[in-house]
Amino acid sequence: MMTTVLSISVAYVMVAVLLLIIGLTSRIHWRWKALVIIGTTFFFVSVFFQTRNLLGWPSNTKLPIPAQLLWARVLEPNRMAAEPGAIFMWVEQLDENNIPVGMPRAYRLPYTRILADKTQKARDNIMDGKPISLQEDPNAPSKEEGNQTKDKKQDDKDPKKTEQQGDMQASMRTDDGTSNLDMDQMDMLKQLDQIQFAPMPPPLLPTKELPR
Repeated sequence: MMTTVLSISVAYVMVAVLLLIIGLTSRIHWRWKALVIIGTTFFFVSVFFQTRNLLGWPSNTKLPIPAQLLWARVLEPNRMAAEPGAIFMWVEQLDENNIPVGMPRAYRLPYTRILADKTQKARDNIMDGKPISLQEDPNAPSKEEGNQTKDKKQDDKDPKKTEQQGDMQASMRTDDGTSNLDMDQMDMLKQLDQIQFAPMPPPLLPTKELPR
């Protein structure tokens, strides 16, 4: 992240240098030139310090799978403050040998009651000294199977029942804090349907050849 901040700052400096070269060779009054130079300098310095404030904030992107769950925190919805709630996870990606790679990273996930319960159980296991990982659920239906099943159920339903169930689901989404989600958050919820909390698998070590 710090590399990204430095890259953005360098890009602003390059734009400022180009603007300075163009301004010095133009016929604009020197007062306007000085004003533009001072304003541009202020902007790229401000961008550098303001972008540094983004360091440490959780990401809204998809979770890396497989990964080790280091810690989690459930923020319950608050209707009085109009806060939908969120689930924060601190995870570390695993390689093909079940060994942590890269840097631990924080993620913010949209709140749902089911995910909150699963997360709290996983956190309790971590507190008991049982490492937890995020793995793909082998029993979860694929996207194509899920769409086919959904279409089949909709064809078999009565229109009146479908409308009533739709109203119930809408109220449930509001209660669970899953309403007003953007596309990225909906994609994260779909990804979580394919993920399960599982005990941390042991690392796959290379086989040792016995001396002859």
